[in-house]
This record gives sequence, C-alpha cells and structure tokens, in this order.
Amino acid sequence: MSGNLMLTGSPEWWIASSGVYYWVLDHLAEAVTDEDVAERFRAASTHGFRTFDLGDLTSAQRQEVLDLIRGPLAPAVAARFPGPDGEAVREFVGELVEVARSWD
Repeated sequence: MSGNLMLTGSPEWWIASSGVYYWVLDHLAEAVTDEDVAERFRAASTHGFRTFDLGDLTSAQRQEVLDLIRGPLAPAVAARFPGPDGEAVREFVGELVEVARSWD
C-alpha cells in the first residue's frame, strides 16, 4: 500500500509506502503551528486516508507545510531513521522535498 501527497493543479505527486506517508503526516501534525492543519494531518493518519491534498489548505497554511517539508523534515527523518536501515525512508522523504520545491 502507498500514500500520496498532492497539490491540486500540479502534475507532481509524492507517492511513498504507507508507513513513510503516515510517519510524515504524524510528524507534520506535531510540527505545524496551525491547529486546524495539525488536526487534518492527524485525522488523515488515524483514519487511513491514502491521499492528502495540500490544495485543501489556505495559502498561508500550505506555505507553512511546504516550509516544513523543504526545511526541517529531512533532518528529522535522518535523526529518526539513521544508518542503513533508514535509507529507504530518507530516499522517500528526499523525493518529497524535491516535489515540494515545485509546489507553490
């Protein structure tokens, strides 16, 4: 199974294993300052939603999430999943960072 992050109108999607996808949603829920966005991430993770559309957020909310993805997410993944066993997770998240650069 997999999970997807997308932005309405963009041809670019991030597709990852469900474990990585839900870890990212949970991490973003903890990191984001907007409680509405945090609750949306938690709900998507808790209820097993396979796709999260950043286009459903306001532009300010989306910008905060994109800033988190483009900035502190990769170091958080490297700290949480170090060494050879975490390589696949780090690669998935690296792909997300690249896709997020095209989302504005």
